[in-house]
Amino acid sequence: MPPMAHALTDTDAAPKAQQADRTRRAICEAAIACLDEMGYADTSLARIQERAGLSRGALTHHFPSKEDLIAATLDMLLARSVMSAARLERMPWRKLADKDAQVRAHLKWLWERLVRTPEGRALVEILIAARTDKALSKRTAKSLIAWNARMGEAVVEVYQSPGLDDRDVETLWAICRVFMRGMILHERFTRTRAEGTEIVDRFIDLVAPHLKLR
Repeated sequence: MPPMAHALTDTDAAPKAQQADRTRRAICEAAIACLDEMGYADTSLARIQERAGLSRGALTHHFPSKEDLIAATLDMLLARSVMSAARLERMPWRKLADKDAQVRAHLKWLWERLVRTPEGRALVEILIAARTDKALSKRTAKSLIAWNARMGEAVVEVYQSPGLDDRDVETLWAICRVFMRGMILHERFTRTRAEGTEIVDRFIDLVAPHLKLR
């Protein structure tokens, strides 16, 4: 009888763990929406709780503090960007015949599909907050450093520089990420969305000649 009881306990544990994981993801998704719409300062646990449709107890069971929740949300955002980088080989722009057009289309995809999105804007909000919030900075530093290294590894599997310098490819990719995150802030000062697109297109004109697909 004891072995049977143990087996039932293990069987019951899996659905509970899956439900807990789904709840955590739903809370992080709500945090992303709040960060995008309200900014970091106005994103409170109460607003996230309301957005997720959960009780306060359910939210704090998974994330006792705002710092805990933001750190988990950052990890989710970074993991998604790494997965997107890993799927570069299967992107539609790979089917373009012209190699230069492929590079330009990929950089444009990076802006439109990864950066100029609720997730991209939420990431910028977290990065800005971590600059002055020492506790948040300490909590997220290792994740950001590890993510930067993984992105560097991913990009050199796809790109090379005309001089065949992998370090230069990583540097150029970092420049692209820095510029595009900065554009999220700069778009507040542009008169139209099209004006922001024009700036990004001009940036791509400058960067694309320095990257070649492998």
